[in-house]
Amino acid sequence: MVNSNEYYGAANAYFTPDGYGRYTMGTLEGLYFNCYASQNCIFP
Repeated sequence: MVNSNEYYGAANAYFTPDGYGRYTMGTLEGLYFNCYASQNCIFP
């Protein structure tokens, strides 16, 4: 990995139930993990 840094995943979405307006889902954020240029990524 070239960029040593802290990373995480995030998901945003919306849905429209029958007979209702569109709803926006709150952001779901995964755990943070570290990647280092000379080593493998480390997930807690």
